[in-house]
Amino acid sequence: MSENAFSVVIGGGGVSGLTAAYRLLKAGKNANGRPVKVTLIETRNRLGGNVRTERTGGFVIDGGPDAWVTAKPHASALAKELGLGDRLIGTTPENRRVLVLDRGRVHPFPEGMLLTVPTQVWPFLKTRLLSPVGKARAGFDLILPRKSTPDDESIASFVRRRFGSEVLQKIGAPLLGGVFAGDVEKLSMRATFPQLVELEKNTAASS
Repeated sequence: MSENAFSVVIGGGGVSGLTAAYRLLKAGKNANGRPVKVTLIETRNRLGGNVRTERTGGFVIDGGPDAWVTAKPHASALAKELGLGDRLIGTTPENRRVLVLDRGRVHPFPEGMLLTVPTQVWPFLKTRLLSPVGKARAGFDLILPRKSTPDDESIASFVRRRFGSEVLQKIGAPLLGGVFAGDVEKLSMRATFPQLVELEKNTAASS
C-alpha cells in the first residue's frame, strides 16, 4: 500500500461497520484521489454485531435482529448488491403480529398500534397487556402539552413523557427497542423514529 494512502479505522464489526468498510474499499479512493486503507477493529471473536444465529436441534434461532423494514430500501439493495437477493425471505402475512410475554402470559399487541401510538380506541381499551391505570395514563397524551424545545431525547424519555412508564415497559421497550436491539434509555429518538418526533411537532402546530 502506498505511503500516501488515506487510512480509515472503523470501530465495530456490526452491520454498520462492515457496510462502511465495504463502501470504502469499493470506492478505492477518497475524494482527493488517494487510495484508501481500511482497518476494522472488533473486540469479539466474530463479526456481525448484534446479529447472531444459532442452529440447534434442527432449528434456526435468531438471537438478535432478524428482519428489516422494506419501506426503507437500503438494506434490501445492499443484500442484492452482495449477491444475497435470492436468499431474502419476506414475512408471512398471516403471521404479522407481535406478542409480548408479561407476568407469565403471552399477550398480543393491541390492533391499530402505530409504533407506540394507538390509532384504534377499542382494541387499546380491551387489551389485557396494560392495567387500567396504565391505559388511563396513556390517554393523557391527548391533553399533555407538546415538547417545545428541539433538543433530542431517548426513546424511553419520549414514550415515558407521552404515555407513561407502563406503556414504555410493555410496549415501547420491546417494540421500539427491539427494532434496533438496543437500550431504549440510550437510543436517540431523532435517529431511530423521527416520524414520531414529527408527529408530536405537527400535532402541536395544529392544536
